[in-house]
Amino acid sequence: MNIFLTTIDKLSYLCPFLLLITIFLSVRIKYKESVITDKIKIINYFLIGSLIIDLSSRLFAIYLDNNLLFINIYSLFEYIIIYCYLLTMKQYFAKWLTNIFYVILAYNLIEFIYIDFHDLKNFQSYAKAINSIYLLIVVISIVQEAIKLDELNITDKLLTYLPVYLTISAVISLPVNLLVNLIDDTVYYIWSLHVINILILYFVIFFTLWKYGKTQKI
Repeated sequence: MNIFLTTIDKLSYLCPFLLLITIFLSVRIKYKESVITDKIKIINYFLIGSLIIDLSSRLFAIYLDNNLLFINIYSLFEYIIIYCYLLTMKQYFAKWLTNIFYVILAYNLIEFIYIDFHDLKNFQSYAKAINSIYLLIVVISIVQEAIKLDELNITDKLLTYLPVYLTISAVISLPVNLLVNLIDDTVYYIWSLHVINILILYFVIFFTLWKYGKTQKI
């Protein structure tokens, strides 16, 4: 593994530390402000849940040598949380998008129940890709409706980055079987893109909270 890939691999350990720092920031805001918006509450749930899943996944990998179930656990968690965040902008929501949410939610649960997480060779999960594509459509729909009404909030940096994050997530999630089984530098390059993508998301959340702590606006 070359120096670049080794560096990226080490960067993945930044994820829990960045989550911790951001959680401390959110706790500080909570005790400082008398009123916390729904968006900030949802972001806090996302941070805490992501940290628990991240650490649990690493422990399973160390002690059980298999943490594949966390691909689906995180995918389902992220799907619900991001949807709830977008739901705070429900005035721009089309009704059919809500109906599809429950269909995809049911698919996530069915896949989680029936997938064999011990069968590494045949492991393949489509939930993450489907979730990301659906959420991307929701974001685009919200932005289009907000632009039409001349009400787009360009200061919402999380909403701005979500299309990039979800697009990359969808593309990376499709060949998950190859990422699990293929021993090749290509896997590490794809993994590097995933790590960078999620780190940028965490940084965006950090600065969103930091900005909220200064202006109480999001």
